[in-house]
Amino acid sequence: MNQHRLIEAGAKNVHLSLFDDVHDTTGLYKNADGTPYQYNGHWSWIYVYNNEYVTTINGKTTTIMEWLAAQSLNK
Repeated sequence: MNQHRLIEAGAKNVHLSLFDDVHDTTGLYKNADGTPYQYNGHWSWIYVYNNEYVTTINGKTTTIMEWLAAQSLNK
């Protein structure tokens, strides 16, 4: 997987999230029976775009956008 290549290149803050499936969480898109629409796996970016993914890193609960904003390039 690509995270191994990042670590081998010296990256220190690498995290990987995998999703079993991707469902609409906005309530806008539903199946005929009213359940949330299920996208194919390539649509996992929806969770990132909506800043819906929350995880714990080093004991702190953070969203993907909070984590991204905390990154910097130190030279």
